Amino acid sequence: MDPQSPPPISPITLGRDEARSLPTWRAAFSERTAELMAKLALLSYETDLEKLTNLLTQGQFTLLASYDEAGSQAFLARANDFVVIAFRGTDSFLDWKTNLMSETVRVDTRLGSVELHKGFKKAYDRIGAQLLEDVNRHVPNNTGLYLTGHSLGGALAQIASTHLERDNLAACYTFGAPRVGDLSFDRLVVCPHYRLVNGWDLVTTLPPPLFTPYRHTGDPRLLTRLGKPIIRRDRSPFVKILHTLAGLISFLFGNPRLLDDHRLEAYIDKIKAARALRGEARVGSMFD
Repeated sequence: MDPQSPPPISPITLGRDEARSLPTWRAAFSERTAELMAKLALLSYETDLEKLTNLLTQGQFTLLASYDEAGSQAFLARANDFVVIAFRGTDSFLDWKTNLMSETVRVDTRLGSVELHKGFKKAYDRIGAQLLEDVNRHVPNNTGLYLTGHSLGGALAQIASTHLERDNLAACYTFGAPRVGDLSFDRLVVCPHYRLVNGWDLVTTLPPPLFTPYRHTGDPRLLTRLGKPIIRRDRSPFVKILHTLAGLISFLFGNPRLLDDHRLEAYIDKIKAARALRGEARVGSMFD
């Protein structure tokens, strides 16, 4: 994959029944939902509005609104009984060299001050006001609302979850998302956040927690090898340190081959394989 090019749109399409009967209120983790959210996050990379509309229609979704402001992109779509906001990730690996080393900014909230990544906050603010207006217009309180995003899109989905103070927020699914803020940020998230990490995805190691306030939040779900169950826990502190150091080295040298685990298609393949292995009866543990 060319590190200077946006991710290609996968030939994966939404099935007609994939959006049927998803839980809509404070939803527990579901591999079926995770697969659907990953596919919707992948569709957020589609720049042709007509193609996006057609792909969503194939999956029984209706496009309600799309957003594209100075690189901040997302779409709002409705299925029969829920609505989803999918945020687009970063176009270029090289963008991370400026985006991820940004300083934090202190934000005063209803629960006190938090430290947020300045670049991520700025990216969300470009579309946040219009997004909130559209959600209030199109999403009634009895309709579940999901948030999803890959890479930078996962960071924006997390920030959105702190702004959409609605009882019908069902869940936020992120894939290969970086750290967004300090530990206080987690208190602002008002819905379940399932943070999926594939193997040694280096973007999930950034910004580095060493000597910075950045910390991951949410409920981690680890994808290991293809055909293995999804692990419902994070890595040990020692492995986290090794992962972070490996990610930093990879990041500084910018070897695109080391980005393979960050590809959203790789996430989708492993989630599908986990579903085939176990269905959705339970999520795997570290000791299986």
